[in-house]
Amino acid sequence: MNGLGTSRVSPSVADDSFSPTVTVYGIDHYLADRQIGQDYIRTIIPRTSALPVFHELYVANQYNGDWRFWESASGQDANPLELVSIARDVVSCRAASSSHDCTLRETFGVMLPDSTLRAHTSGYAVKIYAHNGESMVVTLDSTQVRSQIHITDSVRATLTNRSTTP
Repeated sequence: MNGLGTSRVSPSVADDSFSPTVTVYGIDHYLADRQIGQDYIRTIIPRTSALPVFHELYVANQYNGDWRFWESASGQDANPLELVSIARDVVSCRAASSSHDCTLRETFGVMLPDSTLRAHTSGYAVKIYAHNGESMVVTLDSTQVRSQIHITDSVRATLTNRSTTP
């Protein structure tokens, strides 16, 4: 995600030869369910095939009012998913009568097992729960899921070929 208002229309690969992993940044998607923000799948691929690939639903949610503190998630199959808070930012504030009206942004990741993503190539929904009682559903569409799996498999194959080529 390049920030709110900009969008990545195809996956991109970050391959730093000094890093033990390759990162795939998936297609940006604007949040639905009356939410403002973006989401995408971020995949971390270890250079060694002995270690598992992991995917993360990366979400930046922007809103006005009090902090929501997004804290847990579950998939459409009712399995709990780990939620990792990445950042909380005050985007802007303006004086409004006797109180301040602030625009806030929370960025977090929801861990998605590789097997889950591969089992749901037609799309996958994740419900995310906030400490304040709010919730939202983020739906990964088939284009996001299939393109992420395709590029992940392509990167894995390239890494395997590099390690077997003398």
